[in-house]
Amino acid sequence: MYPIKEKNDLTLSTPVVPPNRKELDANSFLREAHQLMYMAKRDFWTEEHLIGQVLQLTDQNPNLVETMDFPRTAEDIKNQLLIPAKMKQNTEHLEFNISEKRLIHFDDKGKEVESWPARTGNLSGKVSMEKNRGPLPPGEYLLGGKPRPKDDKAFCDQERDCWSQTLDANFETERELLAIHPDGGDAGTAGCIGKEKKRDSGIRFFWVLFFVPSFLQISWQIP
Repeated sequence: MYPIKEKNDLTLSTPVVPPNRKELDANSFLREAHQLMYMAKRDFWTEEHLIGQVLQLTDQNPNLVETMDFPRTAEDIKNQLLIPAKMKQNTEHLEFNISEKRLIHFDDKGKEVESWPARTGNLSGKVSMEKNRGPLPPGEYLLGGKPRPKDDKAFCDQERDCWSQTLDANFETERELLAIHPDGGDAGTAGCIGKEKKRDSGIRFFWVLFFVPSFLQISWQIP
């Protein structure tokens, strides 16, 4: 995915992440992680170099990374950020692209079928261990059964369907109560994926959850 650049590019040994600064909020952290993925794609970084840059970013934000439970070892970054993108080809699945803020349904040929605006985490970017641990960590999640009805307006969409779809991380995490649901209250979530309260232009996302295969990929992958 990240081939070695043929020419001797000295920029590959130069740190991209600025040193010695205060910790970022969750939104700024996600933007920088996305920027690293973009630069890796654009500039043909090696996988090792990209992992090194992400590790620099996580090392500068230890409290935030611990709260979000973002991958913070080379092995976890590789397994949750890089390998799933290679494995998902030719498999029908859902993908939540954090950088694009979209839930996307891909068919078994890797073609995008439909997408829906969504978000994870609150708009302020603030996190806490008690109430809001921030955006979901990247990686592969299994859909835990089918959507379940919820008696809570915070889980209701424009059609007044109130539901929640359980997510089970396919990797080790301390995060609990992870789900996809309509973003029915104030904009933003405490850590789940919130589908925005806009009327679906095509197939309603609620029904897609009943019929697509049972996994979701959360990524920063750059097309």
